Amino acid sequence: MVQRNAQPKLDDEVDIANLKRIVARFKAHHGQRLAATASALTAQRRRALSILPYLYHRNHPALPGYISPTVPAGIGDYQPTPHALRDLQVIAPGFRDQRERAGSGALQAIYLMGSSGSIAQTRASDVDVWVCCPRLLHASLWRKVQLINQWASDLGLILQTFLVDPQSFRAKQPIPGCSMPTLLLDEFYRSATLIAGRYPLWWLVPPGAEAAHDAMGKRLRQGRHLDPQAMVDFGPVGTPPLEELARGAAEELGRALSTPYKSLVKLKLVEAYAHARQAPLVSQRYKQAIYRGEDDPLQLDAYMLVYQHLETHLLATAQTEQLDLVRRLLARKILQAETTPGEHIATLCRQWDIDTHEILNTPNFRSLARESQQVNAALEAGLTTALQLDVTETTRGDHEPKRHLMRVSQLRRLVKPLTQTPTGSITRLNPSVAPRQYRAPIAISKQGNQWLAREDAQVIYSSQRLVELLVWAHINNLTNLHLSNHHEMQNNVQQIRTTFHNNANIWVFANAEICNTERETATLLTHHDDPLDYSGLHRLQVITLDIVSRSRDGGYRARATHNRTELLGELMALMNNSPQALAWEAVGNQRRHRIQTRLRSLHRQLHNALRNDGDRFVFPFGGELVCAEKRQQDITTTTYASAAELHSALRDHANRSITFDDSQPRRAVLQ
Repeated sequence: MVQRNAQPKLDDEVDIANLKRIVARFKAHHGQRLAATASALTAQRRRALSILPYLYHRNHPALPGYISPTVPAGIGDYQPTPHALRDLQVIAPGFRDQRERAGSGALQAIYLMGSSGSIAQTRASDVDVWVCCPRLLHASLWRKVQLINQWASDLGLILQTFLVDPQSFRAKQPIPGCSMPTLLLDEFYRSATLIAGRYPLWWLVPPGAEAAHDAMGKRLRQGRHLDPQAMVDFGPVGTPPLEELARGAAEELGRALSTPYKSLVKLKLVEAYAHARQAPLVSQRYKQAIYRGEDDPLQLDAYMLVYQHLETHLLATAQTEQLDLVRRLLARKILQAETTPGEHIATLCRQWDIDTHEILNTPNFRSLARESQQVNAALEAGLTTALQLDVTETTRGDHEPKRHLMRVSQLRRLVKPLTQTPTGSITRLNPSVAPRQYRAPIAISKQGNQWLAREDAQVIYSSQRLVELLVWAHINNLTNLHLSNHHEMQNNVQQIRTTFHNNANIWVFANAEICNTERETATLLTHHDDPLDYSGLHRLQVITLDIVSRSRDGGYRARATHNRTELLGELMALMNNSPQALAWEAVGNQRRHRIQTRLRSLHRQLHNALRNDGDRFVFPFGGELVCAEKRQQDITTTTYASAAELHSALRDHANRSITFDDSQPRRAVLQ
């Protein structure tokens, strides 16, 4: 029967039996974690994990990773289990273990880190390994680490192995490759799995007594109450420094932009730590649970401990939408890790009102849109936290340049387009949330003056122009579109959607959608008849323009012309760009190819003609002539009703360069 609420004493009287009970509880739970890790692996990978400690314990030519007998070996307080010895016989047939008394060795311990043994572990998860030993041994041991990792990889077990000196944590020394040692130690204490060697002294320091860590360790070593060779001291965690939190916020925010499901939870944890500086860390929650005798693996799970901490923080700060996001992120990791939801997981999902089927499969677009908003809100909150920590760091008087502060400035430019959609921009899912292809059927129809996109009879987007709706579908990866009651437009839709594969920043669609009122504003681009139409009655007309632009930050806008004046203004604004920056596309029947060619030709001519201030270019527009003139960075236009009126105006500026549209009869410049 488990004795609960056992608390080791800090006075001169040390309860040895109680200390041993605490150690036994930690070891029992770590044993559960190791069993859970192994259960998610194939038999071959399990075998590799089983003998991993032994490969570091002994140097022998028959064992994987062997280099020479002088390579540091031996794990303190380690004895291989009978099961590990059986697995060893499979890996190295004929090898016989030489039984040695467990005791000191060059190496102190081996731990697993990360998601190993947690509810988020999958069969494809890498296994992070900490091999603990003095830093002086790292160089001579590293080649063996590489060989063992390669051997394990050949068996399908991907190891990420780190050589860790516990003294570096204890003495607050710089740790290679780690700029956040306090946060890392907090993660280690709450999520590590001891697989061989010494257990952390931290286990024996009662919850809330971090300040007494060193004194407790000294008393235990001096009194010989427990074997000092059975313990390794990483030191207390302490309160994370502001600079570490700032680095953590910047690092996780950067990762969350591309992989939010992995990093947003950690980003929210940094936010919680920054908000409540004196609150116990998650590692303390874990220790408190062990000390009170908790033995439910789910309650002791590293991810669930983080969730419980975040739930407390988010409820206290009234962030209910963010709490829902954290729950969904956690549910997704759990359900994707398991082939079938366990009883505890199913219970959690019911409590959180989460549809397990929706999590495991592609949700509908409304759910994706909600999740996108939640992710963007989390990114914005993370940026706010990073900026606040940035300000705090700056006001502390230390003006030495810090890499994470520059990183925050860069991240602000990346986060802003996701969280602050400019007016007129087309709504876009967070790219990390949007599926590569959303194949659910989307019905498109027109109702009054609005185009509507529906999924399961519910409107999920509306716009006044068809082009804008198709842009929205394109940037959100919607592929299964169906026109309802507008079959004559199906060809137009296909033409428009194909154009978006063109690598341009501006797309211009002529005649993509023509209303009866717009037919009255038909504008001739040339007086030449279509050479493929010998009736002589049809001419090339542009009735409407739909313009789609993509900004540097990936945002999309769509606008359209509605009358003749707007059409001319848009043409000049567009043709003021390089022809390579635009994709001109005419939509409709076979005549569209002539219109498209004409627009491209006109753009090219105008761009070549107007290179310097004062240069002019004349082209037909409807039944009139337009003189376009270069004025600094802009193009101004003057419209003339007839050629005689144009010549009269040009007579006053005969010495200035003028070019005529090559589709018009040549005109002599009047003297």
